[in-house]
Amino acid sequence: MIMRNLGRIDGDIATIRQQLGNRYDILPMAYIAEHYFGKSRAWLYQRINGHKVRGKVYTLNEEQKRTFNEACQDLAKEIGSFRLA
Repeated sequence: MIMRNLGRIDGDIATIRQQLGNRYDILPMAYIAEHYFGKSRAWLYQRINGHKVRGKVYTLNEEQKRTFNEACQDLAKEIGSFRLA
């Protein structure tokens, strides 16, 4: 059971990294973490990268993935609305 869960977690991490690709560098992770999750940038990085915290590997759960996706959509709308006069 543990090995199956580790395999699932590795798959989730790989999927998140693949989907973010090089766009990962342009996202304001500190802003997303603070405003959408009420957490630190380190907390969000740990979950996206699947780092061990207190001996357990953490990733984003389904609700947190939805929140992250909503944050990205909100930011896209905000950035898309900027225009120089």
